Amino acid sequence: MSAAGEVSHARRVATPAGGTAGEVWSAVAGLLAGVREAAPGPVDGIGVGCGGPMTADDVSPLNIPAWRRFPLRRRLEEWSGLPVEVDNDAKALAVGEWWQGSLRGRRSAMAMVVSTGVGGGLIVDGRLVDGRDGQAGHIGHVIVEPDGPACACGARGCLEACIRGPALRVRAGHDPPYSDGLLAWAGTLLGRALASAAALLDLEAVAVGGGVTESTGDRLLGPARAEVERSFRIFGRSLDVIPVTAGPLVGAAGVFLQRRRAWP
Repeated sequence: MSAAGEVSHARRVATPAGGTAGEVWSAVAGLLAGVREAAPGPVDGIGVGCGGPMTADDVSPLNIPAWRRFPLRRRLEEWSGLPVEVDNDAKALAVGEWWQGSLRGRRSAMAMVVSTGVGGGLIVDGRLVDGRDGQAGHIGHVIVEPDGPACACGARGCLEACIRGPALRVRAGHDPPYSDGLLAWAGTLLGRALASAAALLDLEAVAVGGGVTESTGDRLLGPARAEVERSFRIFGRSLDVIPVTAGPLVGAAGVFLQRRRAWP
């Protein structure tokens, strides 16, 4: 990808099911080797958006059990000889949407993913917010139903526990075509969380992506917008709830450029 945000080449590879840490790493290295070979010019660095939790030194993505405290940044730097920047995938999405996507021109906004998990990233006053441990924006663990389902984090009724893809499939009887009623319920909970975040941070817009959002569209986002409007009516303000347009590759490049102070 160029410094202007233009994707020159893209490839995808499946994560080895049940693979060891080394097998997953080999898949990543092979993917990168192919992309690097196809690059139209010199490669200046590598930006990564990865599932969390993570620290500055290692990653432990919940959807890759083999990687626990895996030193991804160091391994990438050793393998490539290039500078590397790694951040949470939802935070990377926020950077990408603000840089080249649906959040361009917004001073304070959020991007979030509704997929296997629910995560988010914040842009406040034109800057990516990290927080104490780099976990700022994790809207998936806002409690939207105090007596709701148990969450993997130990709480009950987190947004993630209620509306992530696997939870919705259980509610739908393991049937991926979700009913309008189920999505109205999920969208209302989503809107409740968005309204809370926007009221706290005075956000202008939220861009929502991820597999669940892509497969349901306005059947999910419509009820979310209605709940936001109901919640905000008394304040006389608004919040735009919109789909993502730039995507994760742009976000990963944006993380590298921003961390390296090459942009903005």
